[in-house]
This record gives sequence, structure tokens and C-alpha cells, in this order.
Amino acid sequence: VAVQPLHGDAHPGNLIATPAGPCWLDFEDTWLGPLAWDLGILARQGGPEFVAAYPGSIDETALEPWIRVRELYAVAWQYVISIRFPHRLRGARSALAAYFS
Repeated sequence: VAVQPLHGDAHPGNLIATPAGPCWLDFEDTWLGPLAWDLGILARQGGPEFVAAYPGSIDETALEPWIRVRELYAVAWQYVISIRFPHRLRGARSALAAYFS
């Protein structure tokens, strides 16, 4: 799998509109990896128009496993957050159950 520079957390919440066009924010997760890592979260949280606007493309069928990996990553992140905010543990458990249902 080819790697390239990635935003790493390329969801619509990290994108703002500027007079010069869209601008990415929050680069703490930037890394080198497969394009599908960024496209997987865009497909899940933004939809096809966000995927189409991202530089580069990938076959939609090949993107499906990456969407599931990004969903699992989001579940794991909820558990990490619950370490600092224990009241969010119930939500993390619900997210995990929903992931496997």
C-alpha cells in the first residue's frame, strides 16, 4: 500500500471555509500512511462529496474496510477520553456494543 502525507484526523469538524477555499485545522495526528485512512473518516462523517473534494481517490469498494477501521478507532478513542472523564465510560461501552452489532 502506497503511503503519503495525511492529515490523520480529516473529518469535517477539522475543516473550515475561508475566502481562499477550504482550510484544514488540527494537525496533531498528521503522519504518513495510506490515503484510505483520511478518506475513511471523510466517507463516514462527511459523505461522498467530502471524499470527492479530497486530493486523490480510491475505489469505493476498497474504502469500505477503512471506514470500519476508522469507526473502531473512534470507539477506542472514546475509551481513552473516559480515562480523564469517567462519566463518558458508559458512552464508550455503548459505542463498542453498537460497533459489533
